[in-house]
Amino acid sequence: MKQSLLTSLVASGVISATTFILAGPAQALSFKFTGSPLVRPQLEFTNENVTVTATATSVARQGKTREAAVFRGWGGLGVKNSPRDNTVQIDGSGWKDTLNLEFSQTVKLLTATFWDVQKNDDFSLTVDNQLRIVGDIPNYYGYGFIDFTHRYPDLPSGDLFAFGVTYKNDDYFLKSIHVHPVDVVPTPAAALPALLGMGAAAIRKKRTTAEDVQEA
Repeated sequence: MKQSLLTSLVASGVISATTFILAGPAQALSFKFTGSPLVRPQLEFTNENVTVTATATSVARQGKTREAAVFRGWGGLGVKNSPRDNTVQIDGSGWKDTLNLEFSQTVKLLTATFWDVQKNDDFSLTVDNQLRIVGDIPNYYGYGFIDFTHRYPDLPSGDLFAFGVTYKNDDYFLKSIHVHPVDVVPTPAAALPALLGMGAAAIRKKRTTAEDVQEA
């Protein structure tokens, strides 16, 4: 019954055979994290209808984790893990810092720009609580840039991206990122009831119209 009705809907033009697989292209969004210096438990940045919330954590060598504050400055975002932390970078000195970026919807990370990068600085990237990358930050006179689509093409999309460090001498600021929102396309099984309902209503309307014409 459902299959025959769905076939009729496609044949009659009520729905397209490509309904289940096509979605409109989403625009790549830029988030710039620079600004006048401040320290907050969390910071929010919004572009179009996508919001990213920045929080921070730090881990001691013994494995103890504690919440930290997010630092924003002219070089970008960093972490202040205690009142005595004067570096305010994402760094591995003493406590290993992590900057967490949680998005209001699933995104694909395209690029990241870093600042105050030295030739020995590495970074780690966790996506939805899974460690995905441990690597070097390319250094261009303090400026770092990574194109994830080319350098790490298998990096998955996610809602939570955590930038951390690997070694004690790693330190950097996260200056900006580019992301691509990921459209969630309904599966045929999930969309079928709604489509069948709309299609059945359209067919009833078409039949009623035809009957009115015949009576006239």
